[in-house]
Amino acid sequence: MSTSQSFLPWRKKLKEKIMSSTMCCGRFTKECDQLKYVLERTIKHGESDSVLLIGFKGSGKTTILNHSLNTIRQSGHDDFTIVHLNGLIHTDDGLALKEIICQLHLKELEGDRVAGSFSDNLLFLLQSLRTGDRNTSKPVIFILDEFHLFCSHRNQTLLYNLFEAAQASWAPICVVGMTSRVDVTELLEKRVKSRFSHRTILLLSNPTLKERLQLFKSLLTFETKDSRKTDSFIQRWNENINSLCNEGSVRDVLEKQLFCDTDEKMFRSYLLTLLCKIPVSAELRNVKLTAEDIKECYEFLACDAKITLLQGLSTLELCLVIAMTHQMELYDDEPFNFEMILNRYLKFAKQSNSVKLSERPVVLKAFERLQALELIIPLSGMAGRSGLKEYQMYNFLLTKSQVTSALQSYVGLQTDIVQWANSSLD
Repeated sequence: MSTSQSFLPWRKKLKEKIMSSTMCCGRFTKECDQLKYVLERTIKHGESDSVLLIGFKGSGKTTILNHSLNTIRQSGHDDFTIVHLNGLIHTDDGLALKEIICQLHLKELEGDRVAGSFSDNLLFLLQSLRTGDRNTSKPVIFILDEFHLFCSHRNQTLLYNLFEAAQASWAPICVVGMTSRVDVTELLEKRVKSRFSHRTILLLSNPTLKERLQLFKSLLTFETKDSRKTDSFIQRWNENINSLCNEGSVRDVLEKQLFCDTDEKMFRSYLLTLLCKIPVSAELRNVKLTAEDIKECYEFLACDAKITLLQGLSTLELCLVIAMTHQMELYDDEPFNFEMILNRYLKFAKQSNSVKLSERPVVLKAFERLQALELIIPLSGMAGRSGLKEYQMYNFLLTKSQVTSALQSYVGLQTDIVQWANSSLD
């Protein structure tokens, strides 16, 4: 392959690999096998059951479920029906029942809408399940996402009847609940809990730095079936990724990213952003990732929105922010009003040689803009004397570290302002 070729086709291959969900099950092989076993008993042998997948948001519950179902399909058992319900969408049993009937394509439709009352629809669904048997009926997999929200439905009627059907020798069904609530079984009523199988699969382990490094390496390297026939670019790229995994600065960045967010989806998004830093037209001989690229990409994604907002303020507005910072430090985060901040600003501006003194209406306008940007927030019931807006009390919504970081990256800021921000309180 000529070295003049671009990186675009290789980047597409890496993107497909990163976005692929098959590798998400690596940390939960045991749990994935447990879920697949339960589903196989329903799909292959017609045995009804119920199971709960419990894990934090982003832990891989949906990925593991889809992987298990796809594995069963690939084994030649694809004659089953899936009914998807979500507690955020189906907020009561009536909506959930109508959705079940629609997805099962049962003959209770009036045009495209489900007809009948809640009791009629429930009776119709139960009768439909009763007419089937484990040998001839098509298995049905009920997937209840945000399962804990279904527990808040009145009398938990839907859950009761689904679990009841899973215990009976009717048409084979499997009820799979997915939730982030570890105490979800305590939300079930006694009559519902007694019909639940009490099968729970926990996805609660947190990834370690070693596992995150392994994932980084596996997602960014190309697979080589025959090393003797491997393209020279692939060899150089894989060696580059391997060397990065051994660098301390890269490990530090991945550790920070892991500490801030253990969600694997967010990490995959980070890797996609990292790949996009390489121009699509870059020649293969020049394509290389560096530790600096990894660090810059992390800083770009982890940047504080408020710091970015501060960098876009005018010099006057920034001076008011510094005055507020001093005011909060001096008075232990007590609320302040415009007059207090104006006095601090005027005292500094009169002593400064480079800062132009602004008139009171201009300063008030700048103060009001800080409120509009939600950097300060008014306190209700503390309008001050005669209700004048100059005496309305406010709270400061920034920390000193945020202000300091913004000042360090602010372009063209006068030395007097920087010294004032770093000066001791008076």
